[in-house]
Amino acid sequence: MTVNVKGNGEVIQQVVNTGKSSTDYDSATTVRLLGQPNTNWKFYRWSGAATSTFLQTDVVMDEPKTVTATFEEVQTQLFSNIDDSF
Repeated sequence: MTVNVKGNGEVIQQVVNTGKSSTDYDSATTVRLLGQPNTNWKFYRWSGAATSTFLQTDVVMDEPKTVTATFEEVQTQLFSNIDDSF
């Protein structure tokens, strides 16, 4: 499985049932992917062989697959407390 990352975060891969412990998985292996955004980023979605907006998704390996995790930067708003009335 090929996992791409757009933005600032990482993907944790966990084998849910039989298979190997690397990124080469036996057929019928279920791989759980968990999007982990870095500070000031949020998980947006999975695309490719997995399509979801949940942080966690499962992919059943029946052929080579590519999944992309997309993260978005958290927008912070700055507020001013300046009183212009004087």
